[in-house]
Amino acid sequence: MAKATATCTCATCGATFTRTKICRNRREADGWETWAAANFDECAACYTARKASEREAAAAAETELPLTLHMTGYPDRHNTPVVLFFGGDTVSHKDDIKALGYRWSFADDYITYGYSVQRGEQKWIKVAPQEDAYDEIERAKALGAVIDDSIVDTEYLAKQAAAKRERIAAAEASGITEPVKPDCYPAGRWNGKVYGTAAYGYRIYVDNAEVQISNDDADALKRYAKALAAWREATAAKETSP
Repeated sequence: MAKATATCTCATCGATFTRTKICRNRREADGWETWAAANFDECAACYTARKASEREAAAAAETELPLTLHMTGYPDRHNTPVVLFFGGDTVSHKDDIKALGYRWSFADDYITYGYSVQRGEQKWIKVAPQEDAYDEIERAKALGAVIDDSIVDTEYLAKQAAAKRERIAAAEASGITEPVKPDCYPAGRWNGKVYGTAAYGYRIYVDNAEVQISNDDADALKRYAKALAAWREATAAKETSP
């Protein structure tokens, strides 16, 4: 084994830098060093700057496009959620998009099918159950967004939404209604759980931070969580056997 170390020159800034590789023998290492010196012509700093510039240019170009709602996922599979994300001119609609519950997230953590995204690229993303995705489409239309249905069949989502409305009507007919959030319901992400006891105090976690709450608020949140679970059970889609 032999280690090859090539001294290269950046074509952009003129700085020198090295590239290394473990080769099978000295002859192979010498050949690789010659090849690397002739072919590696961008240092790490210039590469990083170039990629940043490309991302900025792409973002600037996208603002010239109409606001567009894209969707991906596998909605033909039972209970598989739909990933929705905005493209185009999101800058002028930022507050409206946030109000709909979308989060500025790393795209490659969510978008794995149908679209090409760069590592580290961020987009306004929301993950919704199939039965709720069509309502998200309607909300996006209200913002003036173009709907990209090239990957996900919107007619299928519309049927899922209609089926949910039927289940809701049946639940309400049987006396089960969607509970109203109590005034003490926390602002932020809450996992729906209340911790502690009446003797030692109660707490919840909102956006991963501990929040102390009163006994009365704890009781109200527990009642709400129980009622919400019953509502979701009554209105949930039932998987049928093939």
